[in-house]
Amino acid sequence: MRREKHTRLTFDDIRVDIRQIMEGRKVKHFVINVALVADNKVHDVFRIDTAHGYLHMQKFWISNEPIKLRDRRKDNYAGDFGYWKNKVEKEWRTYVELYRKMKR
Repeated sequence: MRREKHTRLTFDDIRVDIRQIMEGRKVKHFVINVALVADNKVHDVFRIDTAHGYLHMQKFWISNEPIKLRDRRKDNYAGDFGYWKNKVEKEWRTYVELYRKMKR
């Protein structure tokens, strides 16, 4: 049975969305998105997800182009999800600072 879990963390003008789709104990798909809310608009800052058939990330302060991390879809992204969730929880402030500096 599939189930979806969605968590949204907000810090002033920053939003961190964490979404995962589970099948049993397997993470079938996930997305972690860091966004800046300014001028009534949402500006993506960083995203890592499993859309398009592979794991990729986007650092929007550099480019909108995805950076491919895996070539093929995996049956279980639990390890990847745990790693990236912890990394983003520690580094989201840095991502936002880089985005703000590059967009000035």
